[in-house]
Amino acid sequence: MEQSFKAYIHQQVKVFRKNFIRSTSRKNFDEIHDYRVALKRISTIVNFIRKVPGGKNLKNCYKINNLQLAFKSGGVLREMQINRMLLAAYENKLSEKFYGFRNYIKYREKNSFRDLKRARDRFSGKKLKKFETKLTGTIEKIPATLIIKKIDKFILKRIGQIKKLVKDRNVESTLHRIRRQTKSIKYLLEMGEIGSRSYGDLEFELEKITELEDLIGTWHDQQVFKMDLDKYISGLQRRKLTDSQAEDLKKAVEKKYKKIFKQTVQAVYDHYKISSEKNSVSAAEKT
Repeated sequence: MEQSFKAYIHQQVKVFRKNFIRSTSRKNFDEIHDYRVALKRISTIVNFIRKVPGGKNLKNCYKINNLQLAFKSGGVLREMQINRMLLAAYENKLSEKFYGFRNYIKYREKNSFRDLKRARDRFSGKKLKKFETKLTGTIEKIPATLIIKKIDKFILKRIGQIKKLVKDRNVESTLHRIRRQTKSIKYLLEMGEIGSRSYGDLEFELEKITELEDLIGTWHDQQVFKMDLDKYISGLQRRKLTDSQAEDLKKAVEKKYKKIFKQTVQAVYDHYKISSEKNSVSAAEKT
């Protein structure tokens, strides 16, 4: 079992390194997405192992190799790439070109790519290899049965936190935090090769939680697009400028956002069996 844990970590490091090095163009959509997902998986595993006896001396992987800069700059770039794709879909649906907002996206994309290049210039493959060796060496010393036991404990704790989160008055903020917790659960199920697991009255299947994560991700993409459009319009207003096209786009975006938001909230509540929290559902309907 320890070998499968090591193989999982090695694969994620390999995916990160290969795609991070290849992310030399703003058009490298898949590479930027894949290296960030691999880095999220690595970070989740490291933070988990640090809580297991025998793994407390591990350092946060983001403090190694300027990976925090790689993650953040790649995040903004990824968001702008998705914004560009969503904008193209809206332009096609509305039969209208939104040149002002498209230029705004292009400008932000260019700046974030410059930050990503700086992170790549500082990257050291030797340091990453050293980090991987220390991580896998630590895991070798921890019994596999203990790791699985701790995975179960970790997931149970996350489920408890998620159920408490729904009492938060800000449903959107809550959904962001639930998204992070859901990703952590998924990555640990992956590493432990746990296809199906019961936690109290909840049945967790990797396929189902992946579907939920994808849905929450779709909501997140729409929210980022909506927020960036609002920033663009606010910037024009501060300069006493207007863009009637952007206002038309905003109406269409808000309509779609309400629909996907309500759908996502309900899916989360259904998955974690908290759909009876009617105040939260009502809040989602009003947003």
